[in-house]
Amino acid sequence: SQPPQRNLEDFLGTQLFLKVGVGILVIGVVFAMGLVFQMVGPIGKVLLGYGGGLALLGAGISFERKERFRTFGRALIAGAWGILYFVTFAAGFVETSRVFHTRLGAVLALLVAGSAAVSYSLRYRHEWTTIFAFLLIHLSLGIAAFHLPPAQNLTATLIVALAIAVLVWRRG
Repeated sequence: SQPPQRNLEDFLGTQLFLKVGVGILVIGVVFAMGLVFQMVGPIGKVLLGYGGGLALLGAGISFERKERFRTFGRALIAGAWGILYFVTFAAGFVETSRVFHTRLGAVLALLVAGSAAVSYSLRYRHEWTTIFAFLLIHLSLGIAAFHLPPAQNLTATLIVALAIAVLVWRRG
């Protein structure tokens, strides 16, 4: 049997605008951690960021279980991983959100976040969600690159590259 035909409206509504919307959500969190949450200290910013990322992950998992909302759920899951990695990055390298005060602690936290994303992806086995999650991670790091010294952003980007390499290696 042939796959069902999709029209332009269906593609725009269930694919393109959904992905753009989740990308905008991740960008919003990136800017919120630096600009909007000025009344909250670093620990508060990180807790709000993790809370939002984990809530998005939970919502994505819940929606993904329902056939009708599977695509929506997967987009939320990808956005959640983008947010969770960025919050971890900010907790170690963004001055207004720093809770890890040593470079080693920040790098170890990024390794844990990257490892968690890879572990989830290996268990999950949905390539689009994995690709979109890592694209959102790179998008958030790209935005942060305008405000941080290159060495800090390079560290986070190298850890993401290592995570992607492990993922590709494990999937063959």
